[in-house]
Amino acid sequence: MSGKIFINYRRGDEPGFTQALLGRLEQAFPADQLFIDVDNIPPGEDFVRMLESQVAQCDTLLAVIGHSWLNATDERGSRRLDDPNDFVRIEIESALKQGKRVIPVLVHEARMPHPDELPEAIRPLATRNAVRLTHERFRADTQGLVKALRQTFEEADALRQADVEAGRHGQAEEERKRAEHAANERANAHGAAMASDDPAVLRSFIDSHPEGTDSDHVRARLGRLEPTPEWSTSRRALAGLGVFAVMLVAGAVLFWVKNTPRPPSTLQTAAVGTPPPPSVSPALPAPVPAETPSSETKTPTVRGADEVTWLLLKDTTDEDALKRFTTQYPDSPLRKDAEARIAALEAAQAAKPLPADQIAWGLVKDTKDPDQLRRFVQEFPNSPLRPDAEQRMASLSASVPDAHELARSLQVELKRVGCLDGAASGEFDDATKAAWHRFVQLTSIRMPDELSPDAINAVRGIDKRVCPLVCAAGEHAEGEQCVGNVPKPVTTDAAPGRRTPTPKVPSPGRRASGRCFSFQGKQFCQ
Repeated sequence: MSGKIFINYRRGDEPGFTQALLGRLEQAFPADQLFIDVDNIPPGEDFVRMLESQVAQCDTLLAVIGHSWLNATDERGSRRLDDPNDFVRIEIESALKQGKRVIPVLVHEARMPHPDELPEAIRPLATRNAVRLTHERFRADTQGLVKALRQTFEEADALRQADVEAGRHGQAEEERKRAEHAANERANAHGAAMASDDPAVLRSFIDSHPEGTDSDHVRARLGRLEPTPEWSTSRRALAGLGVFAVMLVAGAVLFWVKNTPRPPSTLQTAAVGTPPPPSVSPALPAPVPAETPSSETKTPTVRGADEVTWLLLKDTTDEDALKRFTTQYPDSPLRKDAEARIAALEAAQAAKPLPADQIAWGLVKDTKDPDQLRRFVQEFPNSPLRPDAEQRMASLSASVPDAHELARSLQVELKRVGCLDGAASGEFDDATKAAWHRFVQLTSIRMPDELSPDAINAVRGIDKRVCPLVCAAGEHAEGEQCVGNVPKPVTTDAAPGRRTPTPKVPSPGRRASGRCFSFQGKQFCQ
């Protein structure tokens, strides 16, 4: 169990009791978890910064308050707490500023300071719930304090673990977002490549993403747009054969024309007188036109309904829409892309970590420390779990602590203001109830529950006697003590001839009661 305890005390104010408290804490905690004196400040070091640094290393500060803690003065007669450089004040102020748990420890019958009696910097100390340690119940009192300190350390460890888990989950969330961003960019690039007729765009996608189903789709589309080298070679070979065939046919025609004998002309036949033979035109073979490869006419690309729908859905995060696409176009080559997108979305949803506020709430939701819940509300002010934390704080504030401790604390305070006679037994008996009713009648304070921390704090807020001192018959109150009444002087102006009665002196061993008087320099009571 980690965590440190800083013991704040004023030297000269219950020093023996502070050492006894330190010894009891040393039995419950390792020595390296206890810090009591700052006496190793190097020369020239800023002692305020040094004290704040030492307090920052601790989780809990115990402010030991004895009888003279509040009004202790320095050599000039000034109150020490009013000095901003007072070590006790600096340590408490630093702990309050840093949000540490500060526990006032009241020694014997020392009262809790009123907020108006404290400097503004440490005024919140007056609202912290205090514990009281006495010689009579020292072991039981310190046992309760040790239990509270252990619970504080456990809750502090839980919060630190929650911070670590929140950081780890935050890092995982950042990695997931980066992976999702990369997947979206690849999906966008794939959609652009499948929608383009430019082979350079398709080759760029394949170079950037050589592996994957989407890369296979782009390769197939590139094959449809750009003929392969083998097909180009075949076409060139066929064109060469066609030209060679044309040349052979042309050569054969020329050879036949040159080697065929010409018939006699008409003029020569007419001169001889013989009729000219019928002119017969030889049937010449029709010239075979050379096959020239026609240039491939580029026609506009016509997209199918599945391609148009996919262009609208490729970047969506709606799994239902993607599933409807696969159902509507079961034979589409883009179905694999839709299924891959669905799988990626499902994997991202499964890997999505819990929010930090849910993790922290799981650690503090069953705590009994309102400070832990208050820190949760401050850390996550916009969390939907904030109402639950506030409701938990309200229920803890309304819960009733140990009845025996409450009764004993109330009895101590009622004795201090003079409303209760007898010892603080911890039993809320008739005498205690009667004392409380007298206090209420004289102060006009009304409490819904007479045995509650609010009732105890109400009595603590009064620093003078409330109930008047009740003296026995024949006595009267002077300050905080009862003294005997002065008897009336005995008259001696009796009539002449009558004897003045001699006052009666009570017999030895008999208790005097009733009226008191003086006789021969001594006081007697009837």
